[in-house]
Amino acid sequence: MRLPEPIITQHDRFWVIRDDLIVGGTKVRALCNIFQNPDYTLKKVAYACDLYGHAPIALIEATKIFGIELLLFFPRFTITPTYFAMVTDHPHVKHLVFDELQTQNDVYERGQEIANSEGYHLFPIGFNNQEFLDSLMSIAQSLQINPHEAWSIAGSGCLNRAMQIAWPMADIHAVSMGFPHGRYGRAVVHNIPQKTNEEPLIKPPYPSAKFYDAKIWQFVTKHGSDNALVWNVS
Repeated sequence: MRLPEPIITQHDRFWVIRDDLIVGGTKVRALCNIFQNPDYTLKKVAYACDLYGHAPIALIEATKIFGIELLLFFPRFTITPTYFAMVTDHPHVKHLVFDELQTQNDVYERGQEIANSEGYHLFPIGFNNQEFLDSLMSIAQSLQINPHEAWSIAGSGCLNRAMQIAWPMADIHAVSMGFPHGRYGRAVVHNIPQKTNEEPLIKPPYPSAKFYDAKIWQFVTKHGSDNALVWNVS
């Protein structure tokens, strides 16, 4: 299955990569690149989830396409109706909820032993590894654009670092979610004042994850230059 090419649209003074237009967003693109590699042989993967990220959605979509078995680990209070519907509608998806755990990092630590014992490859939080970075870099390069300035949300910072490699002459800005595992390379870092479960002060004029990507817009409108590129991941 081939995903549609990324669409770039203009909003106010900026250009926006609209990966909100596909289920799973940019992460599903990167995962599909990895899974379709003929050298990729893993048939069972796992991930430690949180309440606000879209990584589980991307994993559900990508593993469904390639027939890969998926195990998702959740901390308490994170199985929302949307997630519950997704994990129960797909027979290739299994999930475990650790009611005694509250953070993604704790779930990751607990999930490592289970994943190893049951033969699952556990992705790092935020897919923060070289394989995923390379996949994102190839997506950026495939756009065949050369922005003078580019922005992204930054959890793990993997997408932002990929942008830095793909566009070495561009000024790169990372709007940081403040996660302890985040790494932002040479980017200009902007720290979000809202808590993770708070919506941004200024919402973008296009659909965007309100607890995640949407928090870019309050910084772009204040600090971004004309015709800067904004990567809307989901």
